[in-house]
Amino acid sequence: MTPLPRHERERLIKWMEETFGIPRNRVEPLLLFKRGRDIWMAHPQLEEVLEWNQDQGRDTLPITRMGTRLARQDRHNYRLTTPGIQSLGQWATKRVVELTREEAERYIRGEDVTLNYTPDIPRGQVIVRIQGRPLGSGLLEGNRIKNQIPVALRVKG
Repeated sequence: MTPLPRHERERLIKWMEETFGIPRNRVEPLLLFKRGRDIWMAHPQLEEVLEWNQDQGRDTLPITRMGTRLARQDRHNYRLTTPGIQSLGQWATKRVVELTREEAERYIRGEDVTLNYTPDIPRGQVIVRIQGRPLGSGLLEGNRIKNQIPVALRVKG
């Protein structure tokens, strides 16, 4: 994992702000790393661990991953991950769909959700919330949200 270069960091923060309305002051303090197409976030205190490691005379820690996967980069933009949305989605003001309790229960079981209205949001990734709490991501097409909760995170039953 390598630190996200400054220009890529700025591009990601700007995209999150413009696309989802997540304030930059919520993302800027985070440590951001890149591994392949994945962008990982970590708490700023991790910097202390890395500095301590250097103070001990070690060049690197035997770490392959640290933090939480925030996003995956594609050719033109990014796609937020479920853990990324669950960490930062409470501050989103754009591309947000609030579910009812019944819709949320179906959603966390992995089902697609058909809303009884059509949100005024363009087709694409949305943040799915209930009472302001982020559940994850979905792909919005008209009034239908295609579920993107990973199978391992779904509630059975």
